Amino acid sequence: MAGPGRITAAEWIRTAFHDMATGSVFTGIGGLDASLMFEIARPENVGAGFSDALAFFANFYSSRVSVSDLIAISTSTATRSCGGPIVPIRAGRKDATAAGPNGTPEPQNSQFTFVQQSQRVDFNTSEMVELIACGHTVGGVYAANFPPIVPPGSAPPNDYKSVDSTIDRFDNRIAVEFVNGNTTDPMSVGPSIAAGRNSDFKVFTADGTNATIKALMDPAFFADRCAAMFQQMVEVELQELSLLMLFRLTMSNQVTCSLRFFQEVRASPLQASSEFGQLFAQRRILPVLILCIRIVVGTLVVVVQLPRQRLVRQLDLTIPLHFTPS
Repeated sequence: MAGPGRITAAEWIRTAFHDMATGSVFTGIGGLDASLMFEIARPENVGAGFSDALAFFANFYSSRVSVSDLIAISTSTATRSCGGPIVPIRAGRKDATAAGPNGTPEPQNSQFTFVQQSQRVDFNTSEMVELIACGHTVGGVYAANFPPIVPPGSAPPNDYKSVDSTIDRFDNRIAVEFVNGNTTDPMSVGPSIAAGRNSDFKVFTADGTNATIKALMDPAFFADRCAAMFQQMVEVELQELSLLMLFRLTMSNQVTCSLRFFQEVRASPLQASSEFGQLFAQRRILPVLILCIRIVVGTLVVVVQLPRQRLVRQLDLTIPLHFTPS
């Protein structure tokens, strides 16, 4: 517990969301870059949870570990510590040096605005429903932060109302209770409706049929989608990155791709041509610029620059690659 009525795991997960949510794949600004450090005073980031989380992460910051990497790691740690799935984490993010744009989703937003804000960080409507359900399955709402949702004195003893019946368990009760009509989620029922701040209701019904939230009633599916959505959330990285791509050569002239992150990589420059441009375009990713290639003990090493864009989600690929030394 972070204090009376507060749950550290919930605050860590929401720290990642608030840091990521102001990004835009259209402008190439923001993403999970620790810009939240400079945005704490904004009304959209109300509550002590964000500053407390960042202060804790500062104990582990070094020249080798960025704050944004620590935010990503904390998401996986928080999820797993509450019984949730393993969230794959990759490192190599660069921290922002200034505040990003405004635009973190707020409870009073319309359903249309929520959909637009999610699309801005490359989450479609179904993914938005999944991300919010997963992010709200632990923790709750503090009256001091959102009095129109939890009126002061209405949720003793700590003026803190949980989102579902298992406040500290990472499970699918938030979906089950919503669909079954017995939810106590203060962002779906209660005073939030009249105040226009029933944000979970707006999000969960955004697909028009409730198909997404109903699908999350299956525990295994819920766990799988939460792992995928949280990984997607922490990989919304819009700064330029140098990436090291390793390819295993085969007799069929095909290569199998895996990806690791490095902030600096040096290799002997070679000219290369490949299907990278078409490959990445098919995944809504801008073409990459291949900087250099070298052969190391039978492994083809390619260093590429991603120009301010969202990271690739599906990395296990088999593609043809043709290269010639300069």
